[in-house]
Amino acid sequence: MAQVLAGPLEQDCSFQPDKLASFAELVAYLTRDEIKFLAVFWSSHIEATNSPFASVNPEVPAEQRIRINTQALALERLVPRIIQSEIEFSALAGALTRTGFIVAQSVWDGTRFDITPRLAELVYLCDLESVSLDEQ
Repeated sequence: MAQVLAGPLEQDCSFQPDKLASFAELVAYLTRDEIKFLAVFWSSHIEATNSPFASVNPEVPAEQRIRINTQALALERLVPRIIQSEIEFSALAGALTRTGFIVAQSVWDGTRFDITPRLAELVYLCDLESVSLDEQ
C-alpha cells in the first residue's frame, strides 16, 4: 500500500494526512490481491460510468446498468489473471465489505457488488489507478 500512497506525496496536492490516517488501520490489513481488486473495481466503475452503453436501455436505470457493467468488467480483468474463478471473485469482494469500500447487494440473480463513497474518498487520497496487476 505504501507504493500506492507514494504517488500523491510526490505529485498531488490532494494528500491529506489527517484523512488518510482514518484509513490507515483498514489499509494496513489489506492483502496484495485485495488492493489489486479495489484498483480494478474502481477503474471498471469509471469505465462503466463513462461508457456510452450506460444509457442504452431506457427500461433499466443507468445506475443499475453501471453496477452490472462494473462487475462484468472487473470479472473480465481479474479472472483468471489475479483470481481463479467467479466464486473466488465473490469471496474476495465479500471479504472487502468489512472495509466499507465495497457493498454487497442482493439481486434477483445473486449478489452484485458496488463501490461506496468511502472507496471514492480513498481513491482521491491515494493513487489506486497506478496499481499494477503484474506486480508480485
